[in-house]
Amino acid sequence: QSVEIGDGEQADASPQRQESPSTAAIPMEVDEEEQMAARDHERKPGEVEENKEEVEVQADPVELAMAALKNPDAIMERDCYKNIKAATDKLGPEEGSKLASEMLSESYHGHTPICGLLATWLADIKAASSSSDSTEIGKKEDTINVALNEVRDVVQDVMNAATKEKFDKSKGDEIMTRLTKSEAWFVDDMIESPRWRKLLIDLATTNRDSALLKYCVRRISDLGHHRELAKRINMTDDFSVYNSTLKAEFENLVGSLSSGAYSSMDLDEIVEDLIRMCTSASFTFLYAVELLRTLVEKAKKQVASDDGRRLNAAIRKWQRLIEEFENAMSIGSSGSSTMLRKRRLDTSLLVSELHQHQRRRHKPSPEDGNGHVDDRDESRDSLESALEDLLKRYSRGLPLDDRDLNKLLTTDCSDDPSTDVGKLMIEHPLSIHALLGQLFKPGSSRASSMVTRSKCARLVAMAVLATDSAVGNEPPPALESEDESPIERLTETLLTASQLCELLENMMTFEVISDPTLASDDSSAGRKLCALALRNAPIAQGVIMWASEIAKGKGFVSSASYPTFAPSILSLARILSAKHPFTRSTVLDIALVFPKHSNRELSYQKMNDLKLQALRLLIFLLVKGEVRAVLGSFTRRLRQQGTTEMDASLVRYFVSGLLDVMQPPFSFPLVHELGSMLAAPKCIDALRSSYFGESNKTRLSLLVNSFPGVLRKHPESCSKEDAAMVSMLQSVYCS
Repeated sequence: QSVEIGDGEQADASPQRQESPSTAAIPMEVDEEEQMAARDHERKPGEVEENKEEVEVQADPVELAMAALKNPDAIMERDCYKNIKAATDKLGPEEGSKLASEMLSESYHGHTPICGLLATWLADIKAASSSSDSTEIGKKEDTINVALNEVRDVVQDVMNAATKEKFDKSKGDEIMTRLTKSEAWFVDDMIESPRWRKLLIDLATTNRDSALLKYCVRRISDLGHHRELAKRINMTDDFSVYNSTLKAEFENLVGSLSSGAYSSMDLDEIVEDLIRMCTSASFTFLYAVELLRTLVEKAKKQVASDDGRRLNAAIRKWQRLIEEFENAMSIGSSGSSTMLRKRRLDTSLLVSELHQHQRRRHKPSPEDGNGHVDDRDESRDSLESALEDLLKRYSRGLPLDDRDLNKLLTTDCSDDPSTDVGKLMIEHPLSIHALLGQLFKPGSSRASSMVTRSKCARLVAMAVLATDSAVGNEPPPALESEDESPIERLTETLLTASQLCELLENMMTFEVISDPTLASDDSSAGRKLCALALRNAPIAQGVIMWASEIAKGKGFVSSASYPTFAPSILSLARILSAKHPFTRSTVLDIALVFPKHSNRELSYQKMNDLKLQALRLLIFLLVKGEVRAVLGSFTRRLRQQGTTEMDASLVRYFVSGLLDVMQPPFSFPLVHELGSMLAAPKCIDALRSSYFGESNKTRLSLLVNSFPGVLRKHPESCSKEDAAMVSMLQSVYCS
């Protein structure tokens, strides 16, 4: 029959075409019918039927409903009623409802109520253990709320870890494509919750190409939660989010500086987040630097008037922020590849004034009285190029080249060569840091040639004298018996200090003095170095750099001189921080390094004594005014997961030392920083132990009870988080 009938007639007489109700119901054009007939002719017999049956199996709603009813705790799902209705419609009310009931009963495990009951038990146990001696209703309610929050934090951490591990980008993006806005209501609810916002931001950090997470980040930015974004994510994929976050962070920074008021936000944390965010990509760095330069130029124009003088502090902070951005881009991260570090360095130098200054000059050079063109601009260009080459070598970890040093030393810019060279290095402090590193950093980082050291020392001396000239200080006059200039005297002093540091590296220990008059020509190398560092700020900067490199060195802990050399390093850091405040940030880093040290060959008592000395150095810095830096750094160490550097005994020793040096009245920043530290879980566990002593617990209770009065005196700075934190501290330490 197929031979006698034509192809078209065979296709029209096909039983599949006759039984298909949809083909006759839908009107089609002639060309579409011919195309359909050609496709049917190309198929083999039975192929259409198999495909049709396959589609029907996949799209069967009853099978999908039955599979959904078999899932664990299916009765808790929102589509449970829809699945039951699909089963009853297909199988009938009696059989469908009976089968659905059996499936729901078999699939019910009670995971949700079990978790809820367990959370309730945990909250009751925590509340009972912390309020067993309390009889006041208000305190009991606060204790229960604190316990509930702790349980929520534990549950949230578990859920966050599971979500980060099992997150599927494709399934997440289906929410944007398959669900309507009303069906995806839960996404906006999660964005409104601080706990879920943190998870969404963390997921966006590791899944940058997810459409769902991009929408969440953009929505979080629109709602004004820029501080949370700046803490956790680099906005390199969405410029609008980056721009709004950068604007908000600058407003926070400038508002705190201009008003002088303290807030619950840590300025150091804001600056740290800004540096990370603005140096995450080339375009973010370029945009941030140009924005800051524009702000500085506009502020300088306003400073000329009487009303704009208050902007001087903001101008200095903005300029310092530009320096921090350039340093972060130039030095780069140690874990990045060589090509990435080189690209970041090239971007930093391309944007810097060293490279842009020559290209922004539009007017010709002035002429002198004889009609000759002044070559000062050409000399300046030569200096900038030489300094740019020097920074390139330093940022790439290469030793400084004598040719670059010679260009800086031999360029004749004016009658006093130190004027232009010193000013240029002051504008780029990283160059001074590089020169001091060639003089003082231990090991192979120090220049081996004394000729190179002499050139580096002379350039540092030029920068020092240029600084004195800028602030109006006159250099000390030369004695009649001396033929040396101030530059030569300071150069010789720097070389002497560099040699003393190199000599001390080969000793087991050295002597430390706090009075420079106790040193003489016959004194030990340690006494001479301390005297030079106490009298000269540039030498102090180089010596503290040397001490920091030794303390952070990989082989220092396992060396034979560690038990005797480490106490001298800590003592040297203490006397330098007392005399030179600019060294205190580095001294803080040194003090926080020693609790990480571990040496199995030394006794526990010896290692613990060194750690206690480092904690005493922290308390010394706190007394000197570094309250926010010390307490903030210590709190971050306590909250780090998976670290054991601050054990319970060290925490108790540090807090007992704080109680010895603190007396009322207390300021709001102190309450905020100290409260954040006391609220850390490791700190709570250590201080509630019986080893802390009843006298210390009593003093701590009196200290915490004074916090509410401080908050009442500063209502403009106190936030809800601060009030909740103080309430929690009272329930924990005062019950």
